[in-house]
Amino acid sequence: MEYRIDDGLWQPTTITSPASPGVWARWHFRWDAQPGEHLLRVRPTDHRGRVQPDSTPWNELGYIHEPVLAHPVPSRRRSMSMEQVACHRGAHVSYGHQDEPESR
Repeated sequence: MEYRIDDGLWQPTTITSPASPGVWARWHFRWDAQPGEHLLRVRPTDHRGRVQPDSTPWNELGYIHEPVLAHPVPSRRRSMSMEQVACHRGAHVSYGHQDEPESR
């Protein structure tokens, strides 16, 4: 799994669940966020090396619509721990974040 904040470079995540074909993977990364609104993008790579595409062709019924999506993430503090759960094939991504206490 890789993540991208705003228009930055794709960065690797840390996989925290055992690798098994066709199952969800849990992963995380730490992010020193600047206060404000940000866009988070995540993408998996499958066992064949295929990366989730940035876009997919439109079709009338919406089948196989699996592009990388931008998720708005508000930040009030500088340090955040992002915890991710993503489908093995990248069809679904959900996320949560937890603000870390500010260092004094």
